[in-house]
Amino acid sequence: MTKQIYPHHPYPWKADNWRILEANGWVIGNYPFTLGDELDHASGELMSKAPELQEAAMGALEAINKVLSIETLTPGGRKALEIAKRHLLEVV
Repeated sequence: MTKQIYPHHPYPWKADNWRILEANGWVIGNYPFTLGDELDHASGELMSKAPELQEAAMGALEAINKVLSIETLTPGGRKALEIAKRHLLEVV
């Protein structure tokens, strides 16, 4: 996609010392620091990937819509894609 989903906070974002930093280095959020273990940092890493994850979900939704509109599918295949589409719409 050419348009960034989060125009006020350019990405890539990164997790660093319990903070989420945007591409310009500004702090845009914090992540929990409970025990200082790897799980805390993994949570921060996941949060920092929000823009890329949303962009990927939007791309998948676009692909599903295209397949549903032009392909002849089995009833089970169509139902599976419609379920996936419904779940993707919940997250984007």
